[in-house]
This record gives sequence, structure tokens and C-alpha cells, in this order.
Amino acid sequence: MSTWWKPARRADLGLRAGDLPVRSFAVTNRGWYFLYRFLATAGARRAELMAERDAYISARLANQWGDAITVAGLDDWLQVGRFNGQAVVAAGIVHASQAGQFADTCELTPLRDTPANQWLQAIGMQLSTTPTGLVISGEPKKENIMTSVQLTKGGKVNLDKEAGGTLTRVRIGLGWDVRKTSGPDYDLDASIIALNDAGVSIGKDWFVYYGNLKSPADAIVHQGDELTGASAGDDEQILIDLTKLPAEATDLRIAVTIYEAGKRGGQTFGVVENAFVRVIDESTGTELARFDLTEDADNGVNALVFGKVYRHNGAWNFRALGEGFMDEIEGLVQAFKVA
Repeated sequence: MSTWWKPARRADLGLRAGDLPVRSFAVTNRGWYFLYRFLATAGARRAELMAERDAYISARLANQWGDAITVAGLDDWLQVGRFNGQAVVAAGIVHASQAGQFADTCELTPLRDTPANQWLQAIGMQLSTTPTGLVISGEPKKENIMTSVQLTKGGKVNLDKEAGGTLTRVRIGLGWDVRKTSGPDYDLDASIIALNDAGVSIGKDWFVYYGNLKSPADAIVHQGDELTGASAGDDEQILIDLTKLPAEATDLRIAVTIYEAGKRGGQTFGVVENAFVRVIDESTGTELARFDLTEDADNGVNALVFGKVYRHNGAWNFRALGEGFMDEIEGLVQAFKVA
């Protein structure tokens, strides 16, 4: 039960075979997003154009992208394998510099020894030798193709019941698309605040965000920015070991903030689209609940609590919230008395 990139045949990044003097190739939307992440991480010039709905790529730029792929040090890249409940399956690639965040939960294989290497090299060769420009059209679309509990604002679900037993570890996946507008780029960051029954933080060490990636005992661990495109459309993920939480931590608020929103012209969630939060049973990879909340978001805020995982009558539950705050991270610190 997971969110996946909707399969779609895409010929030669937007053009038909007859439009080019070279053979075209077909790529799924997930593969297209995978290529975008690779180019961006490899430092290819203007790789952000891969995220445009329609963009003309000159032959010179296409050649530069192809060169970025073909000359990349393969020993610096690893294929990520994730357990789906039955077997380990390939789920993208990661640069060695970011591999640490996956080492405890994934199987990592040198890219050189995998079919993904052949796929990338074929695309790189075609880009690096094309004598004409390319038109990249379309965008990767997130689509939930398997059933989990779909919530609206205020809705709740018993996670233990959905998992078919007592949960021990859950993964929180959060995703969003930022509408293309003029001005500074948006930088969105996920966080979790552990609260007590009174709705107050149990301590600053239990506020897990980009400035504090782990709580005590590694009960809550931020997985960092999602750079591989491997995580079923999630932009960021946070892993929670429910067995390591102290008894006083009964309420985990899941939030996303816009970094330096005020300094960048008063940025708000008004241009954030397709925002969602989902809860995954880490032991099976099963998505238990999902909340698509953009339509419920307050456009004037720069901090948003997507939902909460909370303990009630001995069972873990999830409630969809969509509550907005101002003042970015500091707004959350003040609201939940993090000290």
C-alpha cells in the first residue's frame, strides 16, 4: 500500500521518434523523476528544468546533461533496495554522500553492478550525442494506486488495527509540489514534536527537525532530504520507533515549515500543491493512512501541522489536522512550548 509514480509512456523526454534523427526511448513517470533527481544531485546545469511542465532543452544543454551522466563516478553511487514484506526490491539510487541515512533500513548495492546503471548510461549516451534540442513535457504525478485509509481534515484511524496487530515502528512520509513562480526558491522542511497529554513539548531534544535529526535513544530519526526519488513520491521521511518513546510522549505532531519564509518575500503555503502525509508500517512497508491536505491549508501560513500520531487507550492512532501557524520553526516552538 504505497504511493507511486503513475506509469506513463514518454518518448524521448517529450518528442516522438519521428521528430529526432536518433532513436527515442520510453520512460515511466517514476523513471523521469528518477533521472531528474540524478541530474540535480550530480550538479548538472539547469537540471531544475526537468520539473517544468514544458521546457525546451537546447542541444548544448542536452549534451551537458548527457556528459554529467556518462562521466559520473559510478563507484560514488549506490542502488537502494527496500523490503516490501516479501523480498528486497530496487527503489532508486543514492549518492555515497547521502548513503548513511539509508544504511540501517535499506540494502545498498554498487550502481555499477545493477541494471539501473545500463539504463542511465543509455540515456546519458543519447543526450550527449543528440544534434538537436529536446522538448521536455509533462510532470511526474503522484497517485495512490493501492488502498489505505484516506482521511479528510479531522479524520482519524486506529493504526494498530489497520496494521493487524501492535505497531512497533512507523515511517512518516511527507510530500508536496511547489508551484513554479518568480522569486526565491521555496525550501520546505519536515519535523516532529513529541508532546505530553497536556499538548506541551516533553523537551527540546524531542523536537526533531533539520537542526536536530535524532531524538534521545533514536526513537525519532529524521531521514534527511529525499534525494533519490526512491521513496514513493515522499519529499522527506521521519522514522519513529514507538517502543523507544518515553511513556510521557503520547502525542507526536507532524509539521512542515518554510525555511526563511519571511526573508524570502513572505513565502506561504499558498503556492504549495499536492501536499500529503502518510503513515507506513515499517515492518511490512504497508501504507496505513494518508491525508491529502493542500485544499484544507491556510494560504497565509508558513508552518503547517499536517497531523499527529497519538496514543489512546493503549493503541496508536493518526488524526489529520492541517493546522497553520506563522513564524516558521519559531512559531511551532512557541505554540508547543519547546524548551
